[in-house]
Amino acid sequence: MLKQQFKNLCTKMFNKHYDRFMTRLKSTRDSGQKEYANNEDNVFADFDWEADASGNTPEQVIYIFLLKHIRGMGSYIKGHRSQRESIHGRIEDAVVYLTLLDAMISTRHEERKELNLNKKNI
Repeated sequence: MLKQQFKNLCTKMFNKHYDRFMTRLKSTRDSGQKEYANNEDNVFADFDWEADASGNTPEQVIYIFLLKHIRGMGSYIKGHRSQRESIHGRIEDAVVYLTLLDAMISTRHEERKELNLNKKNI
């Protein structure tokens, strides 16, 4: 297999790309929140529902959803170009899922910390 060479990307151009990417990412996250969670008070509502329905934890559900996009990216990298979702959409969704997973883990960690503090104060 031939090694593909890419044009160099200077820091200034990468920063422009990064800013555009982050704008698209926020839009992806906002539309996903409206479509799936349907709950302003709980961004994890869809994952909680799916966890109850499937017998998995919400973290496992996010991981399963993330893997679908990882597999799609792997197919793209191997040369499969005709996919139902664009590679850019898959990358954006994967980053959103990772961000949600990070928020979920942080939230759960804070909840455990508060429980431990409350136990000490009893």
